[in-house]
Amino acid sequence: MLLRRLGCAFVERFDAARGVEDTSAVERRVLAGDSFVFFPEGTFRREPGLMAFRLGAFVCAARAHVPLIPVTLTGTRSLLRDGRWWPSYAPLTVVVGKPCLASGDDWQALLQLRDAARQDIRARLQEPDATT
Repeated sequence: MLLRRLGCAFVERFDAARGVEDTSAVERRVLAGDSFVFFPEGTFRREPGLMAFRLGAFVCAARAHVPLIPVTLTGTRSLLRDGRWWPSYAPLTVVVGKPCLASGDDWQALLQLRDAARQDIRARLQEPDATT
């Protein structure tokens, strides 16, 4: 409730139809001028490694013709441990990458935007690639 009042939007991860509806609602807000922070992995987990990205952020950026700025967070697994509700003391590093623009709004352009952001984040992240 509190996060919704702050303007946060949530995208359903487990019901595909609802996820499409939620992504479309976020896309309309982006087109209206709102900015968002997306967590494209979509979850926390204990094991280290950069997981596969969900495509919602990339769909919104490409269709709205706005830049996507990759941000790398290191130290979050120690700070926000899986299964715990309170943060622990841990150093956190935030590195802001260069803006990426999609070459279009078709499927291939979305995947290229996703891959560019993932490559930028992966280059700075001190964890393995969990998709391999």
